[in-house]
Amino acid sequence: MFRFFLLVALAASIYQDQIGTYDWHKVHIGKVIEIHATTGGKSIAISDRGILAMIKPSGELEWRRVVSSIDTYPLFTMSLSGIFTYSSGVLTMWTIQEGQIVWSLYIPEVLQLVLITQGISEVLAVLTENTIEIISIQEGELMKKIYLVKPEKIVFKYKDSIFVMDKKKNILKINSKNWDIEKIDFGEDNEVICAKDSCVAINEKKAKVINNGEIKDINWEVGKIQGVLDKFYVCEGENLVEILEEEVKIIKQIGKHVPSENSQMWLVESSSSLTIYSLEASSISLPSSSIPVLKFWGYTNSKGEFLGYILYEDYSILCFRNTLIRWIREEGLGHTSSLYFLELPSREMHAHNQYFAYIKDHNTWSDVLTNFFLRIESQINHRNIELEALEKDSFAFKKLIIAVSKSEYIFAIQSLNSQIFWRLKVKNLIKVVQLSHEEAILIENDGDKTKLTYLDIILGKKIKEQIYDIETVDVLQIGNEEDSAVYLVDKDFKLLPVVKHSGPELFFYIINSKNGSIEGLKHNNGINSKVWAMKLGTGEKILTYITNKAGNIHQPAIATGTSRLVYKYADENLFAVASQKGQELFVYVINAISGHVIYRLHQDQVSGSIHLAFHEQKLYIHYWNIKYERYEIISAEFFKSNVDDSASDVLQSYYSGGFSTDYSSKFTPEVTVFTQTYVFPYGIKDMKFTTTLQGITKPSLVMILESNQIYLLDSAFLSPRRKLEDNHEEGLFDDPTLPIYKPNIPWSSINIANYFIELEGISKLATTETWLESTSVVIAYDLDMFLIRVMPEKSFDVLSEDFSKSAIVLTIGGLALLNILVQLWFSSKCAKENFNT
Repeated sequence: MFRFFLLVALAASIYQDQIGTYDWHKVHIGKVIEIHATTGGKSIAISDRGILAMIKPSGELEWRRVVSSIDTYPLFTMSLSGIFTYSSGVLTMWTIQEGQIVWSLYIPEVLQLVLITQGISEVLAVLTENTIEIISIQEGELMKKIYLVKPEKIVFKYKDSIFVMDKKKNILKINSKNWDIEKIDFGEDNEVICAKDSCVAINEKKAKVINNGEIKDINWEVGKIQGVLDKFYVCEGENLVEILEEEVKIIKQIGKHVPSENSQMWLVESSSSLTIYSLEASSISLPSSSIPVLKFWGYTNSKGEFLGYILYEDYSILCFRNTLIRWIREEGLGHTSSLYFLELPSREMHAHNQYFAYIKDHNTWSDVLTNFFLRIESQINHRNIELEALEKDSFAFKKLIIAVSKSEYIFAIQSLNSQIFWRLKVKNLIKVVQLSHEEAILIENDGDKTKLTYLDIILGKKIKEQIYDIETVDVLQIGNEEDSAVYLVDKDFKLLPVVKHSGPELFFYIINSKNGSIEGLKHNNGINSKVWAMKLGTGEKILTYITNKAGNIHQPAIATGTSRLVYKYADENLFAVASQKGQELFVYVINAISGHVIYRLHQDQVSGSIHLAFHEQKLYIHYWNIKYERYEIISAEFFKSNVDDSASDVLQSYYSGGFSTDYSSKFTPEVTVFTQTYVFPYGIKDMKFTTTLQGITKPSLVMILESNQIYLLDSAFLSPRRKLEDNHEEGLFDDPTLPIYKPNIPWSSINIANYFIELEGISKLATTETWLESTSVVIAYDLDMFLIRVMPEKSFDVLSEDFSKSAIVLTIGGLALLNILVQLWFSSKCAKENFNT
């Protein structure tokens, strides 16, 4: 009876109307490089990731376009006529309101786009490596091509003239009426700095100046130029200098500032506010930020109101109108390079940690007595406390996502509502390691030093820092929550323990992509010793590798649909390495401890990116087949060679420990490997398996297609044990529940996880488990960020409205009782057999 009560446990489940309620999508454009206001309070912005977008007055996107391809840096200019961009050899004109293409023109190697006037018409001047091409903006036709010698940039335009500087610092004055060219010897060996409508070349206290279209020599006694503000120069002492007819004049001292990119305004940062000034001596103040300002665009409208945009160091951008903040966009998340899921504390755990953190600083007798009475009062009254934003929910859907941005900031995002709770500047981050439900380590390396920052993940505050004089190249994290360890790996592959492990030995491996070698090492008492080494074939180049994401294996055996059980070979010490030699692909599955090669695959006529997914006994390889001009997936599954094909064998294996998930690495096991090739219709950017807490439900394969769609594929369709249609023989490992083999994987639109939602620039996947065995959380990220809950077996733990709780209790009770009776019977049978022998 006591055993029955041991089997009773809490189970998590959901109702059907709860499915899909926590998915969200964050739309980004990336770090803004140019932004302009348009009519109706809208804005046109272009980013360094090659995204052009119109932003509504609310901060949401009206439309978004990829100029040519993601991460191709664009050139940009615009007028009332339209938007002009250049990227990847294509010059394009777009409409402002709809973002539609008006015309496109191929021009190689463009350096700059400038709109100029020719008479009463507006034309586009396109500077290339040896020409200026004049393009009509209505039709996109070439009107004039002017050949130049090594031009560098169009420095400014004045009336009917364009001023171009070449690489020798000469200025070429081009008349836009007749296209005559006048060469001006200007900079020579001096530095040339240009403002909106002038250029200066300083030689000590003399300067050569082009101003109002004329060149002249003037005295320059205002010091070195430190920057430019519209048509003015900022010189030593933060003095604002204007060039007059025959002299220079200091207008005012403006102090340390951020100049506006497009007007005579500047921004001054302080601890209490951001103050924006205009040359007319008016100013406004905005709330200060702990994040430094990178760029600033400002202007005034006909009403004298201040309007503009502020770009911060974390790539977030703010739009303001006078002292009102209109919107903020978190574009640092549009540069997410890696991502971590951290578990949050439960309400009880959080309260426990808070209590002991409090009494640590309040430990006098009066404090102890006060705490005692408060605890008694709380137990009597039972206040109804709402779940806080960063406390674990009932199903563990709520997690803390740490997004690592190329802006050198990390963002803490709550997974249920996508809210950012804190951000922190972290340079050269290698890894985030969670130590407990409220503490993590940020591991940074700047070359010769490694910094460990212990962080309170709830508040985003640093607890302490440690500095090590080593160059860390990798971080090893092993063990479980009760007994984990963290090691820093230096450039000589020596291990430094940060969090110690109770185990005496640690095995790890090193992959050297340069010389195609792999080594297995054992770390014991601070000393590394080589256990095994492997050299790939001559000419093989290592492309990628993946470790086996075995996790918790609660189903070590698979029922084949008959009376047989086949046993997975799901050793978590396995890893796979893909290498290529010419058009030949090689994949090795290796035991990290012994170095035994469990499986070797060779595929000819392969090109393109190679993607691997490895989970328990399943290994999938996605590639492009040159010969048949199609994408293919090779599926491999690993099984133990023993098969139980009767009920007595199954019971004997179960009660004698045959269902153990422990694997020995001291000898090469007898492994049965099944492989099959499938045709998949699309290229992919990444693929991963879903993961669950107990490992009971079958995993799905999640893929990011090149079309930025997220596709879910049932692993049954990729099973290499699917029988051929004309094969009627019964094999030991055959499973009649699997569909008949057909090389083409069936495509279904209902398996697209993002439905009708348009995603852009996603290239990486991360998955994590929840407390619902049916449900896995999947997030796709890079430019956009899209989170969805995936249920591979649909209604595994979904409750229907007429669910009977009493029936399930009686069923579990009956099964528990049956389990006890069978165990007693089997023990008695084994005892009799042993007695008779």
